[in-house]
Amino acid sequence: MSPSPSTPSTYYQDADGDGFGDMDFGTRSCAAPAGYVTSSTDCDDNNPQANPDADEVCGGGDEDCDGSVDEDEAIDASTWAIDYDGDGFGSGRFTKVACAAPARLRRRHHRLRRRPGRREPRRGGGLRQPGQRL
Repeated sequence: MSPSPSTPSTYYQDADGDGFGDMDFGTRSCAAPAGYVTSSTDCDDNNPQANPDADEVCGGGDEDCDGSVDEDEAIDASTWAIDYDGDGFGSGRFTKVACAAPARLRRRHHRLRRRPGRREPRRGGGLRQPGQRL
């Protein structure tokens, strides 16, 4: 529902143009001034990627304006797995989704079976030959 043109409402400056305004910069008017919106929920009005409708991403900001930074629900969070034997590969049985590696967890949780002549994943990426030291 839009405010009535004859009834003053509060509008908030939307400096980044994302449709969400800054609570600290409001004005009362019968019509929205240029660059102002009715929503005051923008947490960073200098960043159009940070607003209540944005997806949280890993990287140190609060993009979705919920007061938390780099939550486990970030759309680009990695799946980490426990590295029980210290070989640089985690077990796929116990995993955690997070932006940063929790203690004792590894990003690479896959491993090829060791068979003669078969190449295996190598710590740090790439493949290694069977028996090749890390």
